[in-house]
Amino acid sequence: MENLSEIPIIEPDKNGKGYWEVYKDKKIWHENKKPMIKIPSKKQLDEERPKFSLLPHDDYELVIVDLKRGERSKYLAKPDKDGNVPKEKIIDFTFEIASFKDGTPAKDVEGNDATGRKVFFTGRPESMGFMSDGTPSKTRSLVAYALGQDVEGEIEFEEWEQLLGKTVYAEIVQYTTQRGEKKNKIARFIPPPRKHTK
Repeated sequence: MENLSEIPIIEPDKNGKGYWEVYKDKKIWHENKKPMIKIPSKKQLDEERPKFSLLPHDDYELVIVDLKRGERSKYLAKPDKDGNVPKEKIIDFTFEIASFKDGTPAKDVEGNDATGRKVFFTGRPESMGFMSDGTPSKTRSLVAYALGQDVEGEIEFEEWEQLLGKTVYAEIVQYTTQRGEKKNKIARFIPPPRKHTK
C-alpha cells in the first residue's frame, strides 16, 4: 500500500513537458501536466493508520521503554497580564505490555495477543503529592512502585532515566472521548503483586 503520509518532491521538467513526482523509493513521470501536490484526506490517513482493538478493563504488567521530558500549558490555567499561559514540566512515558498482572498473556477484547503493545502516560513532576482523599497522584505512584519505594514515604532518586526498563503494574480502562471514540487509558498505577512464600 502506498504511504499516503509521504508528501512527494515535485521536479518540473526543464522543457516544460511535464514533471516528476519524487518519493523516497520511486519517481513517477506526469507528461504534459502542471505539477500538483496532493495532500491526503483525513479518510485516507485514517485508513492507513494501524488499527488496534481495545484492551479489556484489567490490571497489566508494563515495562517502561521510553521517556521524554517536555513542557505544556498548565491545565485550566488562565493567561497572565501579558497573555502568557503558565507552563509545567512533563514526562511522556512509553510502556510495553508484558502480560496481565497475574502473569497470563495479555489479550485485546478480540482475543488477539497484546504483548508488546505500547501504552502511554504523561507524568507531571510538579504533581507528586496526594489527592484530598489521601490517594497518591499517578506520577507519585508510578515512581514509587517502579523504584520499589514506599508510596507514602519520602521518595528519592537521581534522575528520571532511572525508571527506564523498570516494571510497573497499572489498571487500564476504556473511556469515550468527546468525539464519541472509545479508547484506553491508564486509570492508576497499582502495587506489584505480593510474592507468595511457602
